[in-house]
Amino acid sequence: MIILSIFYQGIKKFKKDGFIGLIKGIIRFLYVNYIRKLLPSTGNWKTIRGIRIGSQKYREKPLDEFLLEESPSPTQKHKKENEELIKKFVKKGDNVVIVGGGDGITTVTAAKKVGEQGLVTVYEGSKNQINILNKTIELNEIKKQVKIEHKLVGNPKKLKGSSGSAKKISPHQLPDCDILEMDCEGSEIEIIKKMKIRPSIIIVETHPKFGSPTPTIKYYLSKIGYDCIDLKPDRVSGDVVVFKLNKQINKF
Repeated sequence: MIILSIFYQGIKKFKKDGFIGLIKGIIRFLYVNYIRKLLPSTGNWKTIRGIRIGSQKYREKPLDEFLLEESPSPTQKHKKENEELIKKFVKKGDNVVIVGGGDGITTVTAAKKVGEQGLVTVYEGSKNQINILNKTIELNEIKKQVKIEHKLVGNPKKLKGSSGSAKKISPHQLPDCDILEMDCEGSEIEIIKKMKIRPSIIIVETHPKFGSPTPTIKYYLSKIGYDCIDLKPDRVSGDVVVFKLNKQINKF
């Protein structure tokens, strides 16, 4: 039964991607299911689109970057939309603020774009994610242009693990910046309504299931002078949306 299932999957792959695609699929299948477990690990990280992500559990193997990079698995698509938009809008020397650092993909992307003349300030409320974030920063050698703040901004609806010793700050305490990126699990609307800063560009990952759907985010940002200029549907839910300041309005 298993062999028959693999056979049909092979036919489906051949019809979709041709002979070369089938061969690549066979190589990845053999690597993932048989070869990989025999190889020694190279370190406590995983590589996603060239970015090394710190990990306490994952053990990367020597060929992972080459044979898993093309995999359609969720891991390889993780934060891809956010990364693409940061690459598009962040410039050398920019001052970037990120609310919701997560595992550090957007932090690394922004830090490489701003260079040593810029600064990326990252707010993260989860103790576990802070540990991963610090490891990611070390692995990608971007300490000079990154500042980590173990703080909760507003009231996120979801947090990965305990907040530990994280302090809670009001959105009006966010520092001035050129670009603000938010991926903060439902506290986006509260931050937009209470923040005093007016960055030229705001990048928001919307979260409908946590009460921050795209239309609502657009409405509140338009109230303070922002226009939507780009949008990419998120792989999981919601969208990643880019807003540009058109005219500054300080109050709703």
